[in-house]
Amino acid sequence: MERVEKIKMLLIIVAVTLCLADVNSARAKSVYAITDHHAGALKAYKIQGNQLEYQANVEVTNYELGPVDVTVDSNLEILFITYEASAKIVWANAKTLEQEGFIDLSGAPLLFV
Repeated sequence: MERVEKIKMLLIIVAVTLCLADVNSARAKSVYAITDHHAGALKAYKIQGNQLEYQANVEVTNYELGPVDVTVDSNLEILFITYEASAKIVWANAKTLEQEGFIDLSGAPLLFV
């Protein structure tokens, strides 16, 4: 019986630890959307419960036929934007929403077939 009580206590400690560790994930999050493909317009929205609240435009250079995909590295707080008919990848700061750099992969060997 004593062993069962120890296991219960261990499970309670693990559950409390997981709940406390998850507190950081409750902070405000953002979603990023390409709102006008050909104009290169990207916008950031803050997630407030089940609503989206406009934050700001994401200021990035528009290449070729416009942006087609945006993804976020939440650990580095960086947005990566790719473009239609372009070998460029732009990255922007997810907090300041400003472009920080780009890479042009034109002429690079294909890594995937």
